[in-house]
Amino acid sequence: MSFGRKIFLAGDHNDVNEALAQRLAARGLIVDIGHTPPEDAETVIISFGLHENPEFADTVEAARRLFGVPHKVAPRFEKSGGVFVTLQDTGGDFGLLGQTDHPWVSGFTAFASSAAKEWPKARVKAIDIECGDRQPDDIAAALELELLCGWDTNWVGLREDGQRSTITKRDINPVAHRSHAIYGPWMSSL
Repeated sequence: MSFGRKIFLAGDHNDVNEALAQRLAARGLIVDIGHTPPEDAETVIISFGLHENPEFADTVEAARRLFGVPHKVAPRFEKSGGVFVTLQDTGGDFGLLGQTDHPWVSGFTAFASSAAKEWPKARVKAIDIECGDRQPDDIAAALELELLCGWDTNWVGLREDGQRSTITKRDINPVAHRSHAIYGPWMSSL
């Protein structure tokens, strides 16, 4: 998958975003960080879902920011496509195995799913990366690899231990347990 040269990283100026921006810029891409993308952004990466120990109120504010992003790029993405990626930390498994203490962050994946339906010409991806105890540059390195090489699927979980898991619609077989974990043949490790 190739990105357009203009990448907008929608998020705060934090260590992970700065490291990811540096890595992508080193590849000759033009990367800006902020809250509202320019209308000519060819690639938009939403990182509002990467908060260290987010409280519910933080996630509500991040969701407000998230909903402001598409207004700028929707006309372009609907007409000619683009790349739209959401990032979140719900344990590297989209919170489905109960590995997260903050499942409310999972709304970013739902947003990506809606965007994929509304912008059929755009490439849309949701990445759940387990940040854990990793250093910001290690998180950025894993994201860089997935962003540049991982377009075999649209929903991918990246665990702290390096495991990469994917979710496909045909594999989903949710069976809820009282433990709030969901098990089934929905996840396959690569």
